[in-house]
Amino acid sequence: MGFASGLPILLTLSVLQAWLTAESVDLTTLGFIGLIALPYSTKFLWAPFLDRFDPLQMGRRRSWLVLSQCAVAASILLLGLQEPENAIAGVAIAAFLVTIFSATQDVVIDAYRRESLRSEEQGAGATMATKPPWNRSGRDLAMWTPRMDPHDPPMRMIRFLPRRRTRYSASAIPSSAM
Repeated sequence: MGFASGLPILLTLSVLQAWLTAESVDLTTLGFIGLIALPYSTKFLWAPFLDRFDPLQMGRRRSWLVLSQCAVAASILLLGLQEPENAIAGVAIAAFLVTIFSATQDVVIDAYRRESLRSEEQGAGATMATKPPWNRSGRDLAMWTPRMDPHDPPMRMIRFLPRRRTRYSASAIPSSAM
């Protein structure tokens, strides 16, 4: 569910802006298009509605999950069919639909996680939802790279990871590499 939840966010927050920039959409319009992310901040407003009704009689969580995933898929397809050079309003509407349905899906996934975990597992469940262990694998692999410069800006950002000993010391790295 994490991939299905994260894909629309990435699509509407970064890929959409890159696409519109490549299509030479002006900055003012790009600024207004940035407002389509608003449903992610306001999803708490319709969460009680989702909690109350069971539209497909499959259980509240399953019903809303099926509906929201179908709606996300349909709205992503609609967004892909738009042409920004002809009608930027169509792109904005389709992207707004993606964010509404994706935010709805996030509400359902969060509620499902909350209901399926015991109280003592809630902290670990929230951590796994936001920082799954498979995201660390690339950083861990990078830490095993033998010629890594600890003063390189990307390396400074991940200093919180455990240090690994390599056979190269910092003094062995040529000064031109720093």
